[in-house]
Amino acid sequence: MMKHSLPDQIELGQGGPRFWRSLEEWSQHPDFLPWLHREFPERASEWDSTIDRRRFLQIMGAALALAGLSGCSRQPQEKIVPYVRRPEEIIPGRPLFYATTFPHRGYGKGVIVRSEMGRPTKIEGNPDHPASIGATDVFMQASILGLYDPDRSQVIRQKTEDQTWDGFTEYVGSRVQEHERDQGAGLFVMTGRMTSPSFLDQLQRLQARFPKLTWCEFEPAAPVRARATSGNAAEPSYDLRRADVIVSLDADFLGQGPANLIHTKAFSARRRDPAVDFNRLYVVESAPSITGAKADQRWRRKPSEIVAFAKALAGAVLGGAGGNLPPEIQQLAADLRQHRGTSVVMAGDYQPEIVHALAFQMNQALGNLGETVSYGEAGVRGVALADFMAAVKQGAATTLLIAGPNPVYDLPPETGFAEALDRVPHAIHLGLYDDETGARCQWHVPESHYLEAWGDILASDGTASIIQPL
Repeated sequence: MMKHSLPDQIELGQGGPRFWRSLEEWSQHPDFLPWLHREFPERASEWDSTIDRRRFLQIMGAALALAGLSGCSRQPQEKIVPYVRRPEEIIPGRPLFYATTFPHRGYGKGVIVRSEMGRPTKIEGNPDHPASIGATDVFMQASILGLYDPDRSQVIRQKTEDQTWDGFTEYVGSRVQEHERDQGAGLFVMTGRMTSPSFLDQLQRLQARFPKLTWCEFEPAAPVRARATSGNAAEPSYDLRRADVIVSLDADFLGQGPANLIHTKAFSARRRDPAVDFNRLYVVESAPSITGAKADQRWRRKPSEIVAFAKALAGAVLGGAGGNLPPEIQQLAADLRQHRGTSVVMAGDYQPEIVHALAFQMNQALGNLGETVSYGEAGVRGVALADFMAAVKQGAATTLLIAGPNPVYDLPPETGFAEALDRVPHAIHLGLYDDETGARCQWHVPESHYLEAWGDILASDGTASIIQPL
């Protein structure tokens, strides 16, 4: 505001001299006075009927001021106690790195874990491990969140009451004594996919002690494998460094599977090295994937149409190009025949067995076996899932140990496994979470996270890897 200095224009009020907001107000111009009264009406601050812009700005300013005052409270005092005996290699502010193995779907990938004052904070691939070669995927990066998940199980539970380890040990001891009398006839064990040499050795010794023990491996959405060698399921492995042409029949080998990091490294190396020819990738899939995004040619097909596509391609590769085949089939078959021994035909993990069998036949006819493709026996260990569930439904299981999987959630409701589990007299669940299966078992035991546990596991190429805690 500005105070006018002309003595003859100063008006005295009750509180002293009068001030004007502008020269226009001082001049009392007829065009200005109506606007002044609309913008700043008299006694506007006392109006209760409406809120004008000026009052709104006042209220907003007061609200912001009060919001700022809420952050001015004093925090409670906290004491920082130094180490009496500082742990070895622990220096505040300097991270440590240690190597371990990330288990996923029964296989391991080597990782390097960064820790701050004893707390893991970041996971990267281990460049010296053959299953990761320094790379990571979304599952490895997200696994560290499970360590700090507040929903993780913390205590042993018997029905609805918390128990101690001593109480659980006493309970297990009584069950062991009972099953020693019947040689383990009523002892049933369900685990996930297991490649740990230590676990398999322990299971072998357990079966020697209880000859009638029943064990089943259950892996949700387990990959389908063709019975192509010796009548057993065949486990394929691929060497993409030597592959000039790659055909994917709904196989997301760059984004899924225990060997996805190896495949990504090998596939990208062929596209970066100017000394070798550029490889070609053909993808037939029913949904967008990372592999499809990298394809040179991608064909969209419904899930029900991929079997027909594989049959037509196999007919063209094995019997020669036919004139009545679609152009993409003829083009693809011709490219595969021109690269015998340097091509790969992959079948997706969740394609039916016939697609895997056709892929095996095409790789065999093209001379890829032993060059870019190899097959190993992947025989089923333990009893089949259908036989295991049938025995549980018939009441053969008196003690059922479920270590890892969540069959109540993963199995279809029409299988009736949840109702059969309710009828098992002694059911024990071991898992990271007290999930649907744990809620139906008499006992639930919390499992250690892989970042805080000891163990071992095999990589996709058979490399034995150690799991160690911080």
